[in-house]
Amino acid sequence: MFRSILILTSALLLAVLIGCSDNEPAPTETDPVLLAASPNQLVLGYGDTLVLEPEGLQVIFSTVLHDSRCPIGVDCFWEGEAQIGLEVTDDQHTTHFVVLSIRGLGGLPASVDTLGYRFTLLQLDPYPVYPDSIRLEDYVATLAIGPFVPALTADDEVKISDIDPMDLQVDSWGLEEFSIDGHIVTLGLNHSGGCGEHDFDLHMTPAAFMESFPVQASLYLRHKDHDDPCDAIVTRQLHFDIDPILNLYQKGYGQVDPIWLHLYEYYEGGSPGRRLSVLYQPDADGSAIAIPESAPGQ
Repeated sequence: MFRSILILTSALLLAVLIGCSDNEPAPTETDPVLLAASPNQLVLGYGDTLVLEPEGLQVIFSTVLHDSRCPIGVDCFWEGEAQIGLEVTDDQHTTHFVVLSIRGLGGLPASVDTLGYRFTLLQLDPYPVYPDSIRLEDYVATLAIGPFVPALTADDEVKISDIDPMDLQVDSWGLEEFSIDGHIVTLGLNHSGGCGEHDFDLHMTPAAFMESFPVQASLYLRHKDHDDPCDAIVTRQLHFDIDPILNLYQKGYGQVDPIWLHLYEYYEGGSPGRRLSVLYQPDADGSAIAIPESAPGQ
């Protein structure tokens, strides 16, 4: 019989569920520890199951792959390592095998990021003591399991230039969204193609701010399709680091204040057309898409 621990993440409550399996050795009959040092730490005996709500992610401590940690009472040339395996089943009933490791006595654990969670093996008990051996069913793992959202990484930095915006209107593209998260702006766009590589550069031009409060900066995307012969409509997201803009502002004003960033869609003709705008807020984690009507100059 396996014990199951139900984690109610919204309320930080734990309850015990009972399940059955004939494929693994039965854990010991002592009651599992239901609460660890913090709500983010969970103690899981060999064969036990965690169910993460509301996602319904099921985590089973299914195996100990190896335990080569240097036993107490022995002098070793290195600290050794233990690895355990977790069977993680998502809401589509697909099972993934996650391997977690920890080194030596008090060694640093390693984390694995998958399925929207970060899994960390904080401790594996009992620790080996020479000359005793450890039964598989006696292992107990202390885990930290929490939501994990990877940080955005930039494809490139915004380029500061005084290029005429008309010279940046090379190959056409359509603007779908413009958002900001920290120092990263995200462009959602579409273009024709599908058979070759396309190049994109985001420019702030001119290399000066429009005076208002907040100040304003104009952004133009240069798209080169390298004569892609295909006509499929391709959608993609591009991420650009705005640190060059912030550095330019810092040099001119001695600090960083809010900045309106205006992104202009590809256009043909003498003057820019549609634009979307976002407001950069210093020391903020990010902001949602700003509707064009809320930006200056609309």
